[in-house]
Amino acid sequence: MMEILFIRHGESTANVALQNNTDYDNINIKLTELGKNQAMKTGKLLNIEYGKIDVIFYSPIKRCVETANIIANELKNKNLQENKLLI
Repeated sequence: MMEILFIRHGESTANVALQNNTDYDNINIKLTELGKNQAMKTGKLLNIEYGKIDVIFYSPIKRCVETANIIANELKNKNLQENKLLI
């Protein structure tokens, strides 16, 4: 049986700006420190719950790339594949 997991990116600079009703750079949205920590905890939890993950597909948007790389690092997974359909 194949399982597919969908994971949203961690907290981003856009999330914080929207919460504070402030402007943000729409082109360079990246993870906040909290977002990086969320991604790391997600990777650790996935490692405990699922162990080996075959492939990680991710959107080419910066915050998604950051999240995928952090999770992959926690999973010791080098099989990452960017997919523009995930935008």
